[in-house]
Amino acid sequence: MQTPGCIAGDIVDAIGLAQSTVSEHLRILRAAGVIAGEVDGPRVCYTLNPNTITALSDFIITVCATDSSEHRVPASALKETR
Repeated sequence: MQTPGCIAGDIVDAIGLAQSTVSEHLRILRAAGVIAGEVDGPRVCYTLNPNTITALSDFIITVCATDSSEHRVPASALKETR
């Protein structure tokens, strides 16, 4: 079964940013598990990771339904760790 997705070049054309900018953002989203990439010849077809999107959606619904001050994330937790 094929999953609908986008080729990076299609994304560049749709949003009008430089290829290098789009590629960097796609790399970060892929590393975070938000998207997956499948090699299709010389191109990569990107798709959303449904598990990650569902978890993110659930989190956003929870935050919006409660006092947002209870869900503040410290800035130090947002820094990339390697």
